Amino acid sequence: METAKPSLSDSLKQDFHELSGELWGKKGYLAKAAFLTAFFAALEFAYQYLFVTPGDADFSAIRGFAFAGATLIGVAVSLGPLANFKQAWNFVEYRRTFGVAGFLLACVHVSLVMAKIFNFNLGAAYYSLNPFQNPIIFGSLALSIFFLLFLTSTDWAIGKLGFRNWKSLHRLIYFAYIFSVLHFIQINPPAIQNLGGYLLLAVTFVGMAFQLAGYAKKVTSGKAGLGTYFGAGITLLALALFAIAFFFKRAVGA
Repeated sequence: METAKPSLSDSLKQDFHELSGELWGKKGYLAKAAFLTAFFAALEFAYQYLFVTPGDADFSAIRGFAFAGATLIGVAVSLGPLANFKQAWNFVEYRRTFGVAGFLLACVHVSLVMAKIFNFNLGAAYYSLNPFQNPIIFGSLALSIFFLLFLTSTDWAIGKLGFRNWKSLHRLIYFAYIFSVLHFIQINPPAIQNLGGYLLLAVTFVGMAFQLAGYAKKVTSGKAGLGTYFGAGITLLALALFAIAFFFKRAVGA
């Protein structure tokens, strides 16, 4: 007898179960997540402070929180496609934790940049609105979208928006992630040339590879929908933008 395929509503219910905040309600989970997030950020800071910019606490903190936040967001993006390859690799329930943790660390990074580098002078920070000339524009776009997703990252928001609308809204994470990558690969390329930067680049590469491989598997298995082709198009667009950013930097000699 042929096994019936799950309906769309069944699929959405499964997605909701995996994405809901049941983990956050478990005793001690948030405390453990907060501790591990702080510990990871402290490691990034310590490495920068001891080996990359010895004795410079300000720049070590700015880079440490940037690398830690972007790396955790990269992990969050990478977790989604894993389940397409093997059900045992379904860690989607942890994606919210990684995403929120990464966003909060990114907020610390932005606060430090504004205080320590620009002295809260917005005119100095936004000296140009060309994002390829001033990558802070890309960073600001990314943070704005991440903030919206952060505000709607609760089960209460899912209930108010409806799961379909909520899921459509949270697909904006891919645009935010693209903007964040365009920000950190351009803002100061030499600053990435250390272990913290290499870890971030590795997570970014793996995330992009997982996304494309996941889309390809859905297409070859006949399970691809409009969302699959849309996602694949976004990913390919991201790769094109990364190439533009790279050649723009070379053209201006940065």
